[in-house]
Amino acid sequence: MSFSKTSKDITLDNNMLKASCKRFQGDESVSSAFDLDSCIGNQGGVIWWGSGDFHWTARNISLRWFRDRPYLDCELQDWGGDWCPATLNLDERIQNNDGVLEYD
Repeated sequence: MSFSKTSKDITLDNNMLKASCKRFQGDESVSSAFDLDSCIGNQGGVIWWGSGDFHWTARNISLRWFRDRPYLDCELQDWGGDWCPATLNLDERIQNNDGVLEYD
C-alpha cells in the first residue's frame, strides 16, 4: 500500500523523506526517515527509480501534493549542464512497513 495512506506529517528535507507512520497493530505511529538518494537517480536530466544520488545534481527539491499523492519535484542537471524539470510520484515505490519507510 502507498505510504501516504498510512502516514501523516509527511515532509521532504532535501533528499530525506520524513513521516509519522502507522504501525500494523493498534493506533501507534512512529517517526520514520528515508534517504531518497538510496533509490532515485538522475540519468541525463531524467529522474528514475533504482539508482541513487539524485540530489547531487538537483536543485529546487520540493514535495508537492496532487490528487492526494505526494510528488517529488525538482530540476535535474543533464549531461550538458542544463536544468530539466523532473517529477516522481513517491507512492509508486515508497511504502510504510510497520512504521518504517522503505523502497519497494
